[in-house]
Amino acid sequence: MQPPPPSPIPQAITPPPPPQSTIPIPFPPLSPPPSPPPPSPPPPPIQRSPPPPPRALASPPQSNRHQPRRLRPPSPPPPARVFKQSDKSGLNTGKTVGLVFAGFAAILQICVVAFLVFKRKQLLRMTHTY
Repeated sequence: MQPPPPSPIPQAITPPPPPQSTIPIPFPPLSPPPSPPPPSPPPPPIQRSPPPPPRALASPPQSNRHQPRRLRPPSPPPPARVFKQSDKSGLNTGKTVGLVFAGFAAILQICVVAFLVFKRKQLLRMTHTY
């Protein structure tokens, strides 16, 4: 069997020739159309050229990816921040704030209980007098 005949390649769209008439045309109609044909030829080469580079670049990135992975594990982790807490009380700021808050809450609870007991005694005295 014979392969099918190749389809005709579409060529750049060119405007039809201007009708010949006796009226002179002050502006030539051919000046704007020549600019569209030059952009049309570049797209086919652009479409043809990009597929080969990805194929050629497909294998090197894999090898490059393996090399950085081999280089990354040997690098030591950054040194941990060491604070000299032996000079201080040994508690960090968060623990200190938490303990101060807990102490303040406990003092308030004691004050409220004392106030309620005091008022209860006052009310009991008033009811006994009548």
